[in-house]
Formats: sequence, structure tokens, C-alpha cells
Amino acid sequence: MSNKFSSLNEFLESLLDGREIQLKYGGKEYCIFNIGADNSVEKSKILVGEGNAEESFVEYSNIYNFIEIYQINGRKIKDILSDCFVTWRNI
Repeated sequence: MSNKFSSLNEFLESLLDGREIQLKYGGKEYCIFNIGADNSVEKSKILVGEGNAEESFVEYSNIYNFIEIYQINGRKIKDILSDCFVTWRNI
């Protein structure tokens, strides 16, 4: 398993199937969870935030809203994935 995602599709598949990813970016660790009813895009629900800051967690209604809206340091998550270090992902 690589410490980086090779593509947005790999990230999305990992989040849908494994349901948990931890990334490091800009010296901070971020936790991303798929808390939806099942592994489908339609029933995905994403919870994301800084690893040690419970108050930072935000919920998104589906995986596509998450990748289009959630930002770290002013950049969309989908645009910085190649710069993120994967510290954990459930497979």
C-alpha cells in the first residue's frame, strides 16, 4: 500500500470501501470517515476534521459534496490529495 493516493478515483474508492482514511497535510493530521448507510455513493455520508480537534469535524451529505466543498488551508481536498501523506486507510 502506497503512502499517497495515485488518483482521485483511488481516494474515492478507498473511502467508499474502507470507510476510514487518515491523511497528513501541512503538519496536521485529518480523519475522514464514511458514516453512510452502505458503501454506495448515493448513501455515503462523510465526517471529516483534524485528528485531535473534535470541534473541527464537519459532516457532508455525500462524497461528492465533500470533495467539492471541504478545504484545507484554502485548497479543496480533491486538489491536494497528491500532496497528502496517507497515515492510515482501512481496506
